[in-house]
Amino acid sequence: MKIAYLTNSIIPSKFANSVHSMKMCFYLSSKYKFNVSLFAINNKKNKSIREIHEMYGTKDTFKIKFFKRYKNNFKIIFFHIKVLFNIFNYQLIYCRHPFFLISLIFFIKKYILELHDLRIFNSFFYYKFFKFILYNNKLISIILISNQLKNDFLKIFSKLKNKLFVAHDGSSFFEEKDFNKKVSFNNKYVFNIIYVGSLHPGKGLEIIKPLSNHFKEFGFHIFGGNSKEIDKYKKDFINQKNIFFYGYIYH
Repeated sequence: MKIAYLTNSIIPSKFANSVHSMKMCFYLSSKYKFNVSLFAINNKKNKSIREIHEMYGTKDTFKIKFFKRYKNNFKIIFFHIKVLFNIFNYQLIYCRHPFFLISLIFFIKKYILELHDLRIFNSFFYYKFFKFILYNNKLISIILISNQLKNDFLKIFSKLKNKLFVAHDGSSFFEEKDFNKKVSFNNKYVFNIIYVGSLHPGKGLEIIKPLSNHFKEFGFHIFGGNSKEIDKYKKDFINQKNIFFYGYIYH
């Protein structure tokens, strides 16, 4: 089966979504032997395909095709036209972002949608649009990364309950290594809890806030996020001395 994997990830980049996109295509093509093509945004760093695979720990078992990053609403139209022409010969379309569903309006092909958050549905326009496009027989499944995200989704689109499938985030196997550089904690506590990942709403920090209030003898160490997100949460946790933000750590 030929699968077109559509992602808005920038490759190569330091973002976790780019790692996830590369790993997904690698396992779909190597373990399950599907003919996979990854369509992603090029960051113009002039990395060869070989260098990109080395960065992500993947092998050349799938094709990588790049789109140019659109900079305004006018170029979005050409972006979707290009998507249309590139996915015409594929049997299944795997969308890692609902944005790509716009391109699929004109197709009768089956597709899977994967959701990591629901921010796009905050827009009234997008909510109405996706309500129209999701209720059709072309949709095979909507994959969500947590039960909480599933519950939140059902509050918006309750009639799609039978289409939902929860697949929690995971990790590929990796070789044990000696790390020369270690990150030192800011303070020592009886017990230390580490969160690694995105700081987007629904990813876990909503749980950490009440936990850090209750367990003041524990240290909570947050790795990930950009400077804007970190500044926001520092204000939310301003009175809590047992939470520490480290930002993105290269790995």
